[in-house]
Amino acid sequence: MSERIPQSNLEIGHEKLDNLHEVPEHKAEQTKQEVESDEHNHNIDKIQDSIHREALSAEEIVVGDKNEDAPAPILGTQRQLKLDAYKRTVRKVRSNLNATERTFSKVIHHRTIEPVSEIGSKTIARPSGILGGASTALVGSSIVLLMSKHYGFQYNLSVFVILLTVGFVAGISIELLLRIFHRKRV
Repeated sequence: MSERIPQSNLEIGHEKLDNLHEVPEHKAEQTKQEVESDEHNHNIDKIQDSIHREALSAEEIVVGDKNEDAPAPILGTQRQLKLDAYKRTVRKVRSNLNATERTFSKVIHHRTIEPVSEIGSKTIARPSGILGGASTALVGSSIVLLMSKHYGFQYNLSVFVILLTVGFVAGISIELLLRIFHRKRV
């Protein structure tokens, strides 16, 4: 019982390589390939074992857990980033404008004028209000002017301002009613 039992595939492979001179040549090539595949399988087994040792199960991994050491986001950072991006965009656009347009852009985009302009564009300068006011002022003033010529009284310019205001309010009201009815249908 002097024979030793091989401990691993690697030892078996070395014994096969040692015994190659006893085997015919085509068998030797086949044995050599077996030894290489055994070594390759042995390496794969080692890698898989290390993967299984270091791998975490799904229960061990917590997704979305906040790190208590991480600082809270600074408030206002997003606003500042947006403001910086806006300033860069305005600067880039102004570089493509001529001198008069650049000056007008500086006036319009001044920090005191721009908020007023934005509020005005959302409330006062509504297209429906302007259209309603202009059409009412045109038609109403024409009728009052023709009546003043026919009946002989003097035309008062305040009629135009009153008709413009009434038409503006009517135009905005119609737009508001259309939006309300449109929402109910959808």
